[in-house]
Amino acid sequence: MLLTTLDGKTSPVEFIKFLDEKVKVYNFEVEGNHNYYVSEKGILVHNDCAWPFLEKVSVKVLQNASCDADALAIQKVVGGDIMTVSNPMKGLQLGPVKYGSEEVSGWFYHKAVKVGDVVFDRITGPSGMHINDYKALFEYGDDLIFK
Repeated sequence: MLLTTLDGKTSPVEFIKFLDEKVKVYNFEVEGNHNYYVSEKGILVHNDCAWPFLEKVSVKVLQNASCDADALAIQKVVGGDIMTVSNPMKGLQLGPVKYGSEEVSGWFYHKAVKVGDVVFDRITGPSGMHINDYKALFEYGDDLIFK
């Protein structure tokens, strides 16, 4: 991933750090503009992206939600690529998926957003989850395709 610097050049992302705890940050704008340059390198950032879902939903809502629309909304916030979880045995469901203390079932495919090794969807929430931990949520995760 490349970022644009103040002089118009590009700079690679050096690292991404995900925190498990909440950290107070400040969202500001200058005359309606949320784009500004930060750090000694002058990296252009955009600070107007909130998680598109207000609260954790019930299993029933999650089971019937459009993962396609969810993935597009999440991608607008975190970037990355939309990933499809599918069963290599065509026509078969993905099997149970852990969602807190409950399970979601009935999915023939699922879409999420992947940024590096971190996956984002309504199950993971705004913190995301490492791909290996995410695969472990799926009962048949070792047999499914995450691409």
